[in-house]
Amino acid sequence: MQEYYEKLCKKFPEITFNTGSSLMSGNENKVVINLSSECLKKMANDPEFAKKVEFNLTGAVPGQNRMFAQAKADNAVIHGVTTVIDADGNASVTCGGMTRTSGSKQNSTTLNAEKKQKERL
Repeated sequence: MQEYYEKLCKKFPEITFNTGSSLMSGNENKVVINLSSECLKKMANDPEFAKKVEFNLTGAVPGQNRMFAQAKADNAVIHGVTTVIDADGNASVTCGGMTRTSGSKQNSTTLNAEKKQKERL
């Protein structure tokens, strides 16, 4: 499994993989993937499963870049991103707090509600 992990890190040098028990967050300059140890084990032993997960990993950096760019365009700053890939290879992404460039902290639900309200006007 260690050999496959090293291969994965070389294949995706722009991603930091965390296989530990605690979660790590990324930011605008750092993409972090919290990879389940069970997922890593499956990837090491099943080339087809690995191919599926690796295909999804190819979108991690561009996706995170788009997310931060969109936030910036909306005059917001994202303070952290946590990406988790579970044992079945499913990814979930959670954004940390957001701050308007005016300085008021708001979560993404509040920001989306404000945006929709402005669109209605």
